[in-house]
Amino acid sequence: MYDVGGVIGELGLTSLVLVGLSMGGRNAIYFTSKRPDLVQSSSSSTSAPRSASVPPPRRPALRAETWDSIEQAAQHLYRGNPNPGIHYYRWVVTTSLRQRADGALVWAWHPSVKERRSQLDIDWWAVLKSITPPTLVLRGESSTVLDRDVAERMGKELPRGRFVEIPRAVHTLHEDNPRPSSPRSRVPRLLGLLELQILVRRRVRVTPDQADAGLFEPRPMPHVNASS
Repeated sequence: MYDVGGVIGELGLTSLVLVGLSMGGRNAIYFTSKRPDLVQSSSSSTSAPRSASVPPPRRPALRAETWDSIEQAAQHLYRGNPNPGIHYYRWVVTTSLRQRADGALVWAWHPSVKERRSQLDIDWWAVLKSITPPTLVLRGESSTVLDRDVAERMGKELPRGRFVEIPRAVHTLHEDNPRPSSPRSRVPRLLGLLELQILVRRRVRVTPDQADAGLFEPRPMPHVNASS
């Protein structure tokens, strides 16, 4: 919460739409509950609250992931979730891998970022009930992280909550299906707001009218030499 508050204070923002994905969704929930004066509305994507009395599921031991080429790494990601397409994954790995001294390609980030850390003693369902700004709960229809019944309950427990399920999506909604054809929920604009995180960091001011006007149209991916 303090990191989010510090960034917002540094940018001089006094009113915002807060969007969080995965662990960021839980951060968005907590921050909104503590600072409703700053948040016009919020969205929690593919993130489930967990009672402090329920231990998190145990993850299997992490193994080192190495590849001989960008194409091999991209195909690895594609097999796990083909929704974004192979061209997207080729672009992702060109910015996410580093080469070790032995020539192998590995993730640029340290493996410890995927290790599960101890959870704070927080009753997340009570936190949800305390949130006053309008809040959107998003779930990919094939998510293995956020169960549908939990997402539906979140939408009901939130005083001004709403639950929307995104078709043809797993966990990373903005990658899997950034322009779903749902006529009921105005999901295209809502998912476009995910890009506000990037724009805020660049100090770009975006109004709702600009969002409606199609500011968040998908951008072409840079050319990637898949054989490198």
